[in-house]
Formats: sequence, structure tokens, C-alpha cells
Amino acid sequence: MCTALEHQHERIAELYDDWGDIHILPSMADADSFSEWYESKVHLFPFAEAELVEGLDVLSYLEPSNSVLVSIPKGFKKEQLLGVLADFVELHPELLGNDPKYELSKVKGELQIDTWKRIRRAEPAYLLVTGMGHVAPSIKKNLPSKAAKAIINSPSANRTLDFNWFIHGEVQQKLFEQDKLPSDYLKSYTRTINNLNKFYADCIEGTIRGTFPATTKA
Repeated sequence: MCTALEHQHERIAELYDDWGDIHILPSMADADSFSEWYESKVHLFPFAEAELVEGLDVLSYLEPSNSVLVSIPKGFKKEQLLGVLADFVELHPELLGNDPKYELSKVKGELQIDTWKRIRRAEPAYLLVTGMGHVAPSIKKNLPSKAAKAIINSPSANRTLDFNWFIHGEVQQKLFEQDKLPSDYLKSYTRTINNLNKFYADCIEGTIRGTFPATTKA
């Protein structure tokens, strides 16, 4: 079967070398384990986020195989800082490569950084909707609404992923807390979850053909 698949999909062996056996990954329901695995793969893409890390915590962010810790003095103008970085690269050419191995495909009418942000939002939407195991059809149709509620109920996820969703008005907030808010109130949020879920599923489907992310908007 492996031989047949390698003939049919010329990059499949390479994908397994990069990503490992995706069928034995930590459970997506185990957010911590899955995030640890995912973070080890971020360097394969061009939009790894830069963060200010202070104190000894920097040690936990360093991966010797793909990261270095650089100290930059404060107070430079933009042109001066770019000059400092250019000099640093000249002194350390071993840090240079040939771009990230997996370049994001261009989505028509969308900046790549916006595509990357959409992928980040789509991941939790997909996991919330599909990571709940096998459920009855009557329950499954309500999962997008439940996912929207879960995001609203998580200030950290809401803020970090730039959803910025909230409930307007004290009465609606109380109804929301009692899980009595009419479904129509969350219709736009639920539609967004459905779109993100479809987009992420399309991304997964496209990887076997070497395309990531999905190149048409959901």
C-alpha cells in the first residue's frame, strides 16, 4: 500500500518525514499535547509569530535545531535597526536558508498574513465541531452553535484569535449565561464557525495534493 501511495502521490513520503505519522498524534481533545506537537511544526511555515519573551522563560521557547536567541538594544530608528540586523546576518550566514519548506498558497484577494490568521481561527473551530467524537445527528447540527458559545466563554481564546465576540446588553448576557439565549442571536457567529470549519476541512483535504491552505474562500 505504501508503494502504491508513493507512486500516486509523489510527495507523500516527504510529508511523513516532516509531519510524522498523523494517525498516531495526540488526541485533538487533549489541547496541551496537541499544541506541543503543533508548535514543533510551526517553523515549516512562513508566518511564525514573533513574541517578546522575558526572563528565564526564553529557555523554554528555544529549539536548538531551528531557533537562536538574539539580543537587540532598544532605541534604534527603524532604518538603524534594519542595519543592525543586516550586519548580524552578514556575520552569521549559517542562519540563512531557502525560505520555509511549505509556502502558503495564495488565496485570491487576501493577504498572506490574513490567510494565516484565518487558519489560526479555523483550527479551534474545526476541533470544537469535529473533535467531540461520534454524536447523534440531532446533536451534531447544534455543534457550531455550541462552538461559538465556547469561544465567547473563553476570554483568552476570544482575544488571542481575534474573534472579539461578545454579548450585547445585560439581559442578553444573563440569558446567555443561563443557556437560554435564542439561537437566532448567535446566527452570525454560528455561520462563521461553519465557514471556518469547512475551510479547515478543505485545507486538510488539499494537503494530500501538496496545497495548503485551501485556495478558495469558504
